[in-house]
Amino acid sequence: MNKFTQLITLLCLATAFAACKKDSDPIIETPASTGSTLTLNGLIGSEPGPSAGNSVFVDFSADKQTAVARNSWDLGFYSGADFKVILNHTVGATAIELAETDLTKITAADTVALATAGTLSLGQGEGGFKYIDPVDGDASAYLAGTVIKTISATDAENKVYIVNRGGTTGWQKIRVIRAGAGYTLQYAKITEPFWLSLLKPV
Repeated sequence: MNKFTQLITLLCLATAFAACKKDSDPIIETPASTGSTLTLNGLIGSEPGPSAGNSVFVDFSADKQTAVARNSWDLGFYSGADFKVILNHTVGATAIELAETDLTKITAADTVALATAGTLSLGQGEGGFKYIDPVDGDASAYLAGTVIKTISATDAENKVYIVNRGGTTGWQKIRVIRAGAGYTLQYAKITEPFWLSLLKPV
């Protein structure tokens, strides 16, 4: 076999090998996602949409939704490294810090000026952004802007707050202190001379 014939044979073998390799590695086309459809369970009863009773949380990765009644909670306790407490902004909750650390010293007289001025109300020109928690931004910005200040390890630095729970649910006086890695919540209605204590482990 002369050199020319050998060269032709090698080229044919190389071409056949390349063709076989291409056939053995087909291009796989992944079909485009068609998405999914969820009907959010925002209504509890017959209330109109803008007044939907539920907050709905959606997990897109699992096509799953979790509905939580908006008025089923008042305060949220952060379980991260810091000691933070949030208000339920979905019902328009507001709060204001007082100079007092003793709940028993807070009476209805402490709320007269707040009620008259509409300080803890929202809408119609009443209230203000400094009395509500942030409603936008990332987690860091949200936690940095809460009305209730970071709960101090020094009990004497944790003041009493008056909280308007939103809507017609009434006002409460509260104070939060640390309890190890968790929280102790002291709370009562404005007119009550005593207070209850709730331990919130985290």
